[in-house]
Amino acid sequence: MQITETKTTHPTDGSPRWIVAGPAGQVVYDVLGNHLALIYPDGEVDAMGKEYADEARNVSEYFDDNTVFRLLGDHYDKVLSRRGGSR
Repeated sequence: MQITETKTTHPTDGSPRWIVAGPAGQVVYDVLGNHLALIYPDGEVDAMGKEYADEARNVSEYFDDNTVFRLLGDHYDKVLSRRGGSR
């Protein structure tokens, strides 16, 4: 299974955005709005909720990018890949 990790910037304000993507979809964390989401291959988006977003924010503030990718990768493995990319 091919998983990619990308750090980019949000088009609105240039704040950091981390993406873990694979065949089952994407897990995306945006600093702007403190938003953590699952994006399924069909384009549906599920917000993961404030608790998960706050955890991602804390990791992004106090640890390096690899730690953020590891957290998002865990969400990918636990939610998206186990569902096979479907809701």
